Amino acid sequence: MNLPDKGQARHRNILRDERGILLVSLAMVFAMAAVFIAAAATRTTKDRVSTTIRTENLAAAYAAQAGEQAMKAAIRQDALARFEVARAAWNGSGAILSQANQAIFFSPNVNLPDVLLPNGAAVTNVRAQLLPNFQQITLQSQVYSFSYNIFADGRDPNSPNRVTTLNTNGSFEIRFNRQSFANYMLFTGIHSMVSGTKVWFTSNTNFRGRVHTNTRFAFAYFPTFSNGLVSSVQNDAYFYNNGSNLLLDADSNPPRDVPIFGEGFDRGADSIPMPTNAFDQRSAAVGGTVTNNSELRLELGLPIGITPPPDGVYVPTNGAALKGGIYVQGNVSNVLLSVDGSHRQNYQITHSNGSTSNIVVDRANNTTTVNSVTYQGIPNGALYVAGNVSSLGGPTRSGGVTSPAVQADTALTVISEGGVTITRDLVYEEDPLTVSDAANILGIFTPGGDIRIGTSAPNDIVINSTLMTSDDTGVIQVDNYDSGSPRGTATILGGAIMRYYGAFGTFDSNGHRSGYARNFVYDQRLNGGLAPPYFPSTTLFDPPTFNNTNQTVWDSRRDNDPANSQGFVVPSSIPDFNPNFSGV
Repeated sequence: MNLPDKGQARHRNILRDERGILLVSLAMVFAMAAVFIAAAATRTTKDRVSTTIRTENLAAAYAAQAGEQAMKAAIRQDALARFEVARAAWNGSGAILSQANQAIFFSPNVNLPDVLLPNGAAVTNVRAQLLPNFQQITLQSQVYSFSYNIFADGRDPNSPNRVTTLNTNGSFEIRFNRQSFANYMLFTGIHSMVSGTKVWFTSNTNFRGRVHTNTRFAFAYFPTFSNGLVSSVQNDAYFYNNGSNLLLDADSNPPRDVPIFGEGFDRGADSIPMPTNAFDQRSAAVGGTVTNNSELRLELGLPIGITPPPDGVYVPTNGAALKGGIYVQGNVSNVLLSVDGSHRQNYQITHSNGSTSNIVVDRANNTTTVNSVTYQGIPNGALYVAGNVSSLGGPTRSGGVTSPAVQADTALTVISEGGVTITRDLVYEEDPLTVSDAANILGIFTPGGDIRIGTSAPNDIVINSTLMTSDDTGVIQVDNYDSGSPRGTATILGGAIMRYYGAFGTFDSNGHRSGYARNFVYDQRLNGGLAPPYFPSTTLFDPPTFNNTNQTVWDSRRDNDPANSQGFVVPSSIPDFNPNFSGV
């Protein structure tokens, strides 16, 4: 009997096992393929569904966004219109709207009508919740902030039960910026000398900036005005007419007197009242609202009383840090502004009582040193003198060279209740004519006196500042302008705002006889809204601005109410973009 060969049997078993493994593997491959095919088929189906949903969502989302934008447009239009009514009724001081009025300015809930969009989508249930946040009232601007929460539903035209709700929440601001007097290259309350003598703009006149008078101008030959509107309250103007003066309701008297107005001549403009006091600036200097001596003493840290503070120089603090600017009670003999070797702003103030205060402002370290005592913080830019300033200027020239008086980052306004006499150059550390983003800025303002260039001032004096006097007979003028030898040219980089036009020098057929020739150079930064701190503002406002920031949350959902879906009718009304937002 023949026995099977063990090697052959083993070989047959291996083949049998391999065939089994192969069959199992093939089965697994087919099974996996089936899964993949099924998954692919499912994915294709889901993709089709998802694409449909995305398309529906997109159409509905666009519709919701349209509703949200319509509500924002309605709020903006209504707010600006009603704020303009409030501004027109404003009495010239304080807030355009009081806090109480602000609280009821908007209705807390506002709705827009439904609308059918051109693509057949529907905008429905557009509503807004509006609440006041805060208001900020300063000398130069008024800001009113409101919070909002807007909801808008959008429905797709092919699937009216597909709804996308857009929820937008955030805040918006309405800002009114008052025009600063620093915006003017030249401003006169009455365009004549105090004596009544006419002041003629001649062919030698070349003003590059805004010019205004509350009366009327006088033109001779071909004066030039550019980079700013020329405006006068009177509808007419004087024209020289070769010495036979004419008063005409016209812009020119061709061919003899033809002024060139780069941005036009607005005759019959509104009168712009000049400020009668500097109470707002005094409050800024002491770091708190003061209306009487008791409040003034309190802010200066003095014992309670009703008498004026003792004469002297005060830098108001809360004990450790500055809270305002610089305040001086009484007359000042000299104010010396300078920049030291560490680029710090220095003030040396000599009081008429003989005392001298040295103040060093270190912006880099945010400290101010007053007579060797250092405090945190820096002055806010208001230097207020409750008296006269007999001498104001920067360092005395060395070898005929001027040194900076106003440090590159310093913004300062010198306010004096009485007159101010400039006796030295006042020069910026960074010249805005060559440094476009220069930050140094200086203003000089008095409501109760003149601004004068003194007899000790150097020839060809340079003054980088906007000068303003609103005194009833206030002028910006040169002392002894009609005597002595010519003193060169007075260059003023900034502007001149005064009640009457002041004289700088005299001239005859032979030329310059005495005083200074006038060279007014407009600081173009002032045309862009820059102004010295706490410089007086006009009663005019720039057009209000409306700013909003928001965050958006999208919520896509399917409406599961069959009755709502079947009974839904796409509205055909046109939305009213002027709903009643009034809270009263």
